[in-house]
Amino acid sequence: MVRCEANYRLLIKLMPDIQVEDDLVFGLAPLQQTFGYIDIAVTERCKYTTTVTITQTNAVQPALLVEEDNGETADVEKCSKESNPASWLQAPTMSVRLYHDARMAEVLSYQKQGRFKPSYEYPNQKMFQRDEKAQLNHFLGEWLNYCLKVGQVLGNPMGDITSSSTT
Repeated sequence: MVRCEANYRLLIKLMPDIQVEDDLVFGLAPLQQTFGYIDIAVTERCKYTTTVTITQTNAVQPALLVEEDNGETADVEKCSKESNPASWLQAPTMSVRLYHDARMAEVLSYQKQGRFKPSYEYPNQKMFQRDEKAQLNHFLGEWLNYCLKVGQVLGNPMGDITSSSTT
């Protein structure tokens, strides 16, 4: 309960005009180096709830070169999956419902897996943890805090995400 309330506050801090705004895209730029992008898109808007999809796109800079076995360098985009450092990493995607009357946000789906039970017997067929739903809501909170900490407005390397969303 407390985690869902905190996640609601974090999402509203990132997207204060969520009742009218349909999409927010910003870069993740720790140490002024873009590592990826976050897209928060409203997928459903009702009287008391809003559903958003949060997607992180991992950035691979085309200018990044890697050294091949023969000593030559190659562009990362031309490398195979085995040698591309970001190709094996699946970018997180999460669907979240915000309950405006209760001021709570709850994870509905993660990586195309949905309908999480409050608890699971262990072991189970999908090998979910006993508290899978609680862990996903905890991860959402960490992810949103990270976005608030290192999020950068696209095209403005000095402006953090919280100062831009209120203008």
